[in-house]
Amino acid sequence: MPPCDTDSGALCAKSYADTPARAQAVSAVLLALSVQIQKALEDQNSPAVRSLVRTLAPSFCIFSITHLQEQPWTNAASRRSARELLTSAVGLTGSRSVQELLSGAERSSGATCPLFRESWKRNQPVKHVFSWVLVQVGRPWLTEYLEKVFPPSLLISDDYYTENKVLGVHCLHHIVLNVVVLPCLLDLLSVLEKSPVHSGLPRKPNRFDDVLRHVLTYMEMEHKLDLRCVYAKNLVLFIERMGIVIVRHLKRLERVIVGYLEVSDAPEEKARLSILDALQKTTDCLATSLPTQLKEQLITQASHCLLLLDHCSKVKLQVRMTIIIFSIDFLWLYKKEFQPKG
Repeated sequence: MPPCDTDSGALCAKSYADTPARAQAVSAVLLALSVQIQKALEDQNSPAVRSLVRTLAPSFCIFSITHLQEQPWTNAASRRSARELLTSAVGLTGSRSVQELLSGAERSSGATCPLFRESWKRNQPVKHVFSWVLVQVGRPWLTEYLEKVFPPSLLISDDYYTENKVLGVHCLHHIVLNVVVLPCLLDLLSVLEKSPVHSGLPRKPNRFDDVLRHVLTYMEMEHKLDLRCVYAKNLVLFIERMGIVIVRHLKRLERVIVGYLEVSDAPEEKARLSILDALQKTTDCLATSLPTQLKEQLITQASHCLLLLDHCSKVKLQVRMTIIIFSIDFLWLYKKEFQPKG
């Protein structure tokens, strides 16, 4: 592939004018090699041949995936050849499908997809290969690869080109839906970013804010009660990690909290209890950053609202919702008065 020297990480279509024909020729050679290896497996099935398969299969797959998608460097013929090669490579490994191959426990030391912070834009197909492979792997297998797939997904979504942002969000969405291990994401964020609470640096938006925005978006769209429980429980962890900078997201938090309180997950009401805990943690974060007099006033107001909520626990849901909305609106008004530096 011709290297990309532009900041966008993309080349014009004419830069790939001769790529489809060359790719089709390479696919034909690799397919012929694959057929010969398959015959050797059937005749001998020796350790040496199986080792050769483990060495070559990753390279075959990455080459195939690069050229089977509809992109500026492919055409119908090159995509067809790439699909044939991928099917053959899957058969070599004894897998029944691409998904089974990619989700298998046996790892290969063969080719890798070079998606690094300093160089991922040099090779335009890399991000598309990564995204394609990622979405083929679902639960529970994706959990095993979280440490490898999360940082590149976050890297792509953090780019300032809209196309890359959309692709990165697509990857993050797949990870969240198929792993739902938000505590692990927070641990990884703590490595990638200094904590907004304890860094001692100006509180500028960073990846904590990016991921929380994605999580709040998914929380608003989620209708499955079991996933709502998981989201609501782990939202508290985000609030604790982010501290006072959570004020940047209060409007979104208001919509999520109200939405989750409106839907019952009886008999245990785990989602509602967790979302109330999130509201309490938010109040605590705000209170700890205030002067003493204002802190006491805020705590008094918040405590009063919680006492009213407890007192009205046997009243209609609409009354309880009014109390919660009042508490959230109070916090929102506070945000307008207090803006953290940075």
